[in-house]
Amino acid sequence: MLTYAGLIFAGFCLGLLTIFFYTQVQATNYQIYCLKENLAALDMETQELSGKLARLSSLEKVEAAATTRLGMVPADYSNVLLVKVPVEKKESVATEKENLPDRTTRPNYKQAQNWLIQAFVNLVNRT
Repeated sequence: MLTYAGLIFAGFCLGLLTIFFYTQVQATNYQIYCLKENLAALDMETQELSGKLARLSSLEKVEAAATTRLGMVPADYSNVLLVKVPVEKKESVATEKENLPDRTTRPNYKQAQNWLIQAFVNLVNRT
């Protein structure tokens, strides 16, 4: 008789444990559903803000805002004054060569460069 009572009690506890885990799964599913709805709402808001940013950052809008709200005027290139700056003479090439160390102590710069940096420089110089 005691064994039957123990089996019934164990079955009852197992049933309660199953119900507890089932409710935990359902609560987690509800939280996931709510978070997905919030994510969808935030996605829509992000798309709206991106569109608004694109509209407001167009050059025509910026120019209109600068001229109307800030009182700026378009540039007038007829009032540009060019100033000639005297160039200082550098040392002659022969003097510069004398100041350089000889080739045996000077590092080989071609080999010291990183191949990735060299590829980037070549790509930039191509355009």
